[in-house]
Amino acid sequence: MRKGPLAVLVGIGFVLLFANPVASDTPPKGNLIGFLYATDGSTPLQGAVVRIKNIQTDEVLLSQETDELGITRIADIEPGLYIYGVTTKEGDFNSTDLVGVASGKTAKVSITLEEYSEREAEAVKQIARDLSLEGESLIGRVEEFSSSTRTADIFMIKGLLRKNDRIHVVGDKTDIYQTAKNLRKDGKPAKKVLAAETATLSLSQTVHAGDLVYMVSRKGLAPLFLSPLGIVSAVAGSGAVVYGITQFSDTKESSRFR
Repeated sequence: MRKGPLAVLVGIGFVLLFANPVASDTPPKGNLIGFLYATDGSTPLQGAVVRIKNIQTDEVLLSQETDELGITRIADIEPGLYIYGVTTKEGDFNSTDLVGVASGKTAKVSITLEEYSEREAEAVKQIARDLSLEGESLIGRVEEFSSSTRTADIFMIKGLLRKNDRIHVVGDKTDIYQTAKNLRKDGKPAKKVLAAETATLSLSQTVHAGDLVYMVSRKGLAPLFLSPLGIVSAVAGSGAVVYGITQFSDTKESSRFR
């Protein structure tokens, strides 16, 4: 059976994490130390809680509140890959990364918050529940496809489309997965396109006008929070491995429409 991209990612992570096996049937647990910063990237964030979820077991662990230096810790963590989020006094923030926790090691990561605009927050809220429950959420419709340039104009019905998001295009003759690379809006490179706007996207396969476009969240990688105020991103320090959630190949996935 052909392995999907998530299985490959998890496999790579575990090779990195367990390259030095210990002489025990049960590998020792790891720890995580977080250094949290406000949206300016330099001010320590006090009173925040880090939530992590193992992408294989769905086990959720919470840290204590960060101290005046923005530091917090989670101890006795099963080795593996974790999606994470941060809860502050103002609200919740989802991650754009996965953090690897190694056996018998302490992973140190610096975490910075980025707030959504009011419009972005509403767009994320529109699709978060479907992503969490179904793994996909309808976001747009193909208006036109150019076979010469291999680009599609996609009208955004709801939510948002960000560069490197994973999408699923479905129609009478179409059922493909694609990473949203080379995203453009109004003829210019764009990091995101919101509802009621038109995204232009390079595609590896042919699509057709009227095809529907879905945002995809793989099993175990759905956002932790359904109404986030923004996102958090991590920079790995000693003992940590950080992976971007959206960094997957275009290997064919199992479609619920087949």
